Amino acid sequence: MRAQQLTFHSKVSGVFCFYLMVFYKPLQALNWVFVVDTMNFSFWPEKEAQQCEVTYKGTTYTGYMTLCAAITRAMEEGVPITDPKYFSQISVEELGQVLRSDNETAMPMLQERHQ
Repeated sequence: MRAQQLTFHSKVSGVFCFYLMVFYKPLQALNWVFVVDTMNFSFWPEKEAQQCEVTYKGTTYTGYMTLCAAITRAMEEGVPITDPKYFSQISVEELGQVLRSDNETAMPMLQERHQ
């Protein structure tokens, strides 16, 4: 089961990357990978029923894919999250807005993702 989940996440992550390569500049897509990889840790909720969720283009994501969807959503909203200068100076509040959940459960470890 775990191998199937990893394969699924790799495919979906690849779809996000492909989407970015088609609709954005290649450098933005590369920087997207950098930003996502920088914050890719510990999505495990304290309770399984209380996961952070982001809905992007009609699909609701949890776990690692929540991060991918949130970063892509921010780009579409005009947030220059893939710009290294912006990303290096982003405030916790701004990052919280970028990583906002579509349900009552916030993105875990926001402070640590900001560091």
